[in-house]
Amino acid sequence: MIALRFYRIYDIGKEIDLDWLEKALARTYFTARTSFVRVNPKSIMLEVPPLLIQMNPIRVERDGRPFEFSVQARVFDMGAISFCFTFEDKIGDFAQLE
Repeated sequence: MIALRFYRIYDIGKEIDLDWLEKALARTYFTARTSFVRVNPKSIMLEVPPLLIQMNPIRVERDGRPFEFSVQARVFDMGAISFCFTFEDKIGDFAQLE
């Protein structure tokens, strides 16, 4: 199995009203409030949990081979937005990545 994740983080420099954004996107996308699951961090304290948005998958072709990525965005009230692009292939092996 192959699972690759690509992360990008952007700072838009403005606070974001997550309640408004959640309501605006609820009809089109799956949205949820998220928190840290695996760890209980003491150095990262978020008063307002970020908004998770499950976006539509994207398809990329490289050297004639198609790859499909699932896309998740996390929007933080302090103005940061992170994107996670995930490629999974249950029958693939690492030689496929070369």
